[in-house]
Amino acid sequence: MILGIMGDTHEVEANIIKKVSADLKKRGAEVIIHTGDIESQHLDINLFCGLPVVCVLTNQQQFDRQFSFPPSGWVFTRPGNSMISPADKAQNVMENIIASKLAIANRIVNLGEVVIYAGHERSTDVLMNGQKFNEFIEILNQVYEGVRYIFTGHTHHQFLIQRNGFSWINPGAVIPLFYEHEYAVVNTAKGEIVFTRLSQTTTATQSQTVGIISDTGNISERDSQFWQQLAIEFHERDVSIVIVGGGLRTSDIGRSELADFHVYYSLSPLVKNNLQELNNWHLISNDNPILEICSHYFLIQHNLGIDLHGQTEVEMIKLIREELKHHHHIDIVICGGIHDALFEEQQDVMIINPGDARNHRKFVTICFPRCEITFSAVRLGTNKI
Repeated sequence: MILGIMGDTHEVEANIIKKVSADLKKRGAEVIIHTGDIESQHLDINLFCGLPVVCVLTNQQQFDRQFSFPPSGWVFTRPGNSMISPADKAQNVMENIIASKLAIANRIVNLGEVVIYAGHERSTDVLMNGQKFNEFIEILNQVYEGVRYIFTGHTHHQFLIQRNGFSWINPGAVIPLFYEHEYAVVNTAKGEIVFTRLSQTTTATQSQTVGIISDTGNISERDSQFWQQLAIEFHERDVSIVIVGGGLRTSDIGRSELADFHVYYSLSPLVKNNLQELNNWHLISNDNPILEICSHYFLIQHNLGIDLHGQTEVEMIKLIREELKHHHHIDIVICGGIHDALFEEQQDVMIINPGDARNHRKFVTICFPRCEITFSAVRLGTNKI
């Protein structure tokens, strides 16, 4: 099933919503998930290309008569009341848990092929409250353990956090903040997630797609077809440059399956690389791990992924700012070291961890100049061992 995800439309012009919806429909979206902060004048099926819409209501809107009944083909998810005053909380722990479960249940939607959680302000837990983040996930699994996707908005920037088998996605804001008119697409059958945007600027930069993988380890022993399948995936997506962010065995350097790409790879300072420079394989210096691609500066810091794992966005920002003190004009930070994928869009920089290729076959592509980011996985070959 293909889901189109947008949110925080606020007072944006109706024609922008139409453009986003038209692009989502062109990409095959069967349902649109609106993650909240929609204005009453936008409750119009014509703005969303006639597609079914799961629309998130905010705390204020649940008591607004204009949001009493959804348009035809739409579903409203409502916040419910999960709060108990601090004075009562100590005496009513069970009541608080029950209220929290009911509030979460109000946000769960069964779309037939997939069950989702569609909310709004939960993104603030990702932003600054790790304890509430963990409590929410624990209660969510108690309410409905089959939820695979969590969609929230409110904070006006894109993120992806994968953990324990679910993907938590903020599509960004259709109304511009850091970047312009953001939204996302999820293919639930393929497990593919695309973060994109409508660009209002023009650039002389030529189109180019970069493929990113990390932590391949001994994948060649586990699956003899992996590199061939990866090359097929990259060719299908018009990739011309490949970044191997770390966790690469020296025996896989120079693989012929990637002969059609320019490959930039990173090795730990502890790993000795006695290979001569190959025509299309280029070692990233540990002293200056910067790549300039398509007018964007990439910083490759493999182990940074371990430090970022489990952190709130505020904590991530602090770590990245410390890292960027040593580098200037960085646009994208590539890291690794953990199984789960991560995408964090900050005001000045994006953080991308493609996830583990060895165990989960994950990879990322970035299409410039639109800066469209796709998280996906390599298809299985025919001779897996």
